[in-house]
Amino acid sequence: MAGGWLLRSLVLRRLQAWAKNSQTLIDDVLVESLVRPMPVWIMLGGLAAAVQAAPISPAHVLLAHKGVVAIFLLSVTFAAASLASLAVSEYTKT
Repeated sequence: MAGGWLLRSLVLRRLQAWAKNSQTLIDDVLVESLVRPMPVWIMLGGLAAAVQAAPISPAHVLLAHKGVVAIFLLSVTFAAASLASLAVSEYTKT
């Protein structure tokens, strides 16, 4: 889990630096919309790995993986909505 947080920190820091140096706004908006769901994605990856390694029945592993996929898809949907909202607000400023 700590490795995931470290990776998140490094990736976001580099993406934010790259986005700040560009001339377009869309990359800034994209990076900003990734900040909130990334911890969820890291935890879901850890949960999927833990379930795979746990000594539980294959039926329970399958059920857990379905839950992880459902939560991941929901978080991607929220991230896309956040991206759209931020893009609209940035590009409609006067």
